[in-house]
Amino acid sequence: MSETTIDELIPGAWSIATSEPDLLRSRRSEHFAAEVHERTSLTFGEQYRDAVAPNLEYEAPTDPQAWANRVIELPTDTGVNEYRALTGIRYRGQNLERPFVDVVATNIPCDAHSITRLTRLVLSEYAQFRPVCARFFVPGSTDHLLSELRKTTGAQGSAFDMHLVSGELKTLLERPAPKNVARVQLAPISSGEAAALCTRIYADIAEVKPGLPEWATPQDAQSLADAASDGLLRQVLVDETQAGVLAFAARGEQGVHGYSVEEICLDAPFLGQKLANAVLWHGMNSISHSTAINQGSALWGTIHPHNAPSLRNALGVGRTIVGSYVWVGERAF
Repeated sequence: MSETTIDELIPGAWSIATSEPDLLRSRRSEHFAAEVHERTSLTFGEQYRDAVAPNLEYEAPTDPQAWANRVIELPTDTGVNEYRALTGIRYRGQNLERPFVDVVATNIPCDAHSITRLTRLVLSEYAQFRPVCARFFVPGSTDHLLSELRKTTGAQGSAFDMHLVSGELKTLLERPAPKNVARVQLAPISSGEAAALCTRIYADIAEVKPGLPEWATPQDAQSLADAASDGLLRQVLVDETQAGVLAFAARGEQGVHGYSVEEICLDAPFLGQKLANAVLWHGMNSISHSTAINQGSALWGTIHPHNAPSLRNALGVGRTIVGSYVWVGERAF
């Protein structure tokens, strides 16, 4: 017997636009499997509670079901329970002083009024955790929606969390090579050396951009070790000098599947030279030469809107914003 999928649990749930709906449904089923099954279980709730509750400065719920993902029903304006949302308590950046309710999936109308109503409901349902706000993934363009949310009582503090940027890998590889490709090379590097280099680069940049840790942090050694084991970790050389790190991961999110850009960082002396597009171009070609690219495989990633250089780089190689994670509430992060 097959397990329930996200689109069966939340019929009509928001999803990104696609020309291949069957492929999207299949990938969404895979990407949301843990949220629908593992994280709705009492076992997960117990483990989550036992790991987090002792470290909280207030008395948290003891019922493991309170810690597990759960479906919340939202009555329509006529009082009928037509809309649903799969939700769970989370902590931003694993910081226990930053709790929020993650709206994993929902089928409410995608407008400011409905989103604000659901936000009020989930914040009330999870009130024992003292959540600051709720988080939604909104497909497509979200600028107008965010503007409307900020005018709505109960959602005035709404803000972007991350943009999801994506482009089909085969299409991106058909574009003309960017400037400076001749100056850039990729070479092997150990995960330990890469982690140390990333940490140092981010620390140097944070000295001149103190807000950096709020929206961009270096990948840890384990993440880079995973990339290395999959053959997806490289050091960046510019004019034959070590200049940074590039790492991918073969995974997906929100139905977008392929290779996520886990890390791309350049040392301070190489910034401002329009090298990042060339780095990604070499990375994409490295992927295409080392593995068969499946139908619809994308180069994707999540980027904070304040991270203007990374966003320019993503758009510069042909990726587009296919949706955004949005904080909703009177306050946000």
